[in-house]
Amino acid sequence: MNMKATASTAAALAFALVNAGAQAQVNPTDPQPTCTMCPGTYIPLAELESYTKKAIAEKLVDQQVRDIDIGKSNIGIGMVHRGRLEKPAPNSVAEHDQISEVYHIISESGTLAGTGHWFTRIDDHIDYLMIRIDPDKVTPLKSEAQSKEYLSKPARWGN
Repeated sequence: MNMKATASTAAALAFALVNAGAQAQVNPTDPQPTCTMCPGTYIPLAELESYTKKAIAEKLVDQQVRDIDIGKSNIGIGMVHRGRLEKPAPNSVAEHDQISEVYHIISESGTLAGTGHWFTRIDDHIDYLMIRIDPDKVTPLKSEAQSKEYLSKPARWGN
C-alpha cells in the first residue's frame, strides 16, 4: 500500500464519519453516543509522514506519536521505520506481557515472526503505524503539543 492510497483511504473514512454524523442529526431515531464526552483523537497524515522523515534523517526506528488515557487503558500510536534486514540480530526478539501491539503496514513489507516477535527479513524497508493497547498504563502519555515539540527538534543522541 502506498502513501497516496493511505491518504485516500483516510479521506474516505473521514468523509464517511462526517456524512454519518450529518445523517444522525437529520434522523433523531439513529443510535446516539453512550457518553457526552467521548474523546476522539485525530492525527493528520502530514504529522505521521513527518515522523517517517525524521526516522530516516536521524536514523530512528520506533517513535511514539501519541499516548492517550482512554479511561481503563492507555492507547499508544507510534510510527516505525525499519531499514533493510538480511537476518535478525542475535537476541533481538521483542517480548512484552503488559502491552499488545497492532501493526498497520503503510509501505513496503517484511517478515514478522512469532509472539515473541522480530523481523527476520526486510528487503528494502518497512514503515508501519503501531497501535499499543496498554491496560496497565505503563507507557507515558504524549499529547499533540508534545508530539509537535518532539518533531521540531533533532533527536537527543545517547539518551
